[in-house]
Amino acid sequence: MSREAEADRDRWTAVLDELDAMAAGSVDLADEAMVARLCGWEPPLDLDRIPADLRPRALEVLDHLSDVVGRLRAQMADHRRQARALAEVPRTHDAGAAAYLDVCA
Repeated sequence: MSREAEADRDRWTAVLDELDAMAAGSVDLADEAMVARLCGWEPPLDLDRIPADLRPRALEVLDHLSDVVGRLRAQMADHRRQARALAEVPRTHDAGAAAYLDVCA
């Protein structure tokens, strides 16, 4: 393997490591910084095609990222449901009386 091909393979390995780390860091609820990092990621422009021996790893990383996208979509849907439920709660009430929300019913 030429030095150039080896350096390119090393850069691809670093890119896959970075993407895999982002996917692994998103296992729990994603915070705003994680979502911004995932959405703002752009591939390096100076890479050639991915080496054939790294394609299986790239597919694994793609699967991990697809799982993250699925979890984020589910979280967004859950947050929308919660926001709709909160929108049903009256916004004004008598300041002299306590306001309770029955979360068990």
